[in-house]
Amino acid sequence: MTAPLRAAAVAAAFAAALLAAAASGCRSNAPAPAPGPSAEAQELARARTVIDSLQVRVDALNAETEQLKKALEEQLRLQAESGRTIEELQKKLKATEGLSSDLQAQLEQFAKSTPGTQFTADKSVRFEEVLLFESGRAELKPDGKAALAKLAGVLKGRNVFLKIDGHTDADPISGSKHLWHSASNFELGAYRALAVLLHLEKECAVAADHMYLASYGQVRPVAANDTKENKRKNRRVEISFVER
Repeated sequence: MTAPLRAAAVAAAFAAALLAAAASGCRSNAPAPAPGPSAEAQELARARTVIDSLQVRVDALNAETEQLKKALEEQLRLQAESGRTIEELQKKLKATEGLSSDLQAQLEQFAKSTPGTQFTADKSVRFEEVLLFESGRAELKPDGKAALAKLAGVLKGRNVFLKIDGHTDADPISGSKHLWHSASNFELGAYRALAVLLHLEKECAVAADHMYLASYGQVRPVAANDTKENKRKNRRVEISFVER
């Protein structure tokens, strides 16, 4: 290599060294990038977000609870007022309906003088089965018809409403089951009450719109269905009265 070429190579190498040193100095003097949020700070931010969301839900639930509380208080107030109204109506009904003392006395006398009947504690007249019907049947016997005519005479000229209830014992219908659609005690009780109602209407001139009937079958006994005597007590027709 000639002297001029060596000199040029040395100069080029020296220039490259200077450039490298300058570049290195520039990198060392540049500012460091700002550090990002720590993992703890990120977790705390997420927790605050969750807490804020839960607080919104709590506020909404509190508002809904307050509305329900007010609605419940209003409902209880209305129920209390309704209860007072019903109680007042019941008192008025008792004051305006029932039995006058003279009618009650006459019904008591009717029961005392008519075998097979009884004036009950709830001011009804109870007719034993033996007075009105043969076992398992619903055709009125002559003595039963006479007793009903006598009762109609007590009621004559009075504005009295009658409820006629048919009751039986708990034994299933056996001997006369061929007479009934269902052979049910409810059916037997209903037909017996109907027989009494129709006789009072057609033969005793009691107004049809002053009477109605019900059948309770065996479900409202006055005695346990455990002996013949108790079963006899349960087979009955009861008539209750409301005088207006």
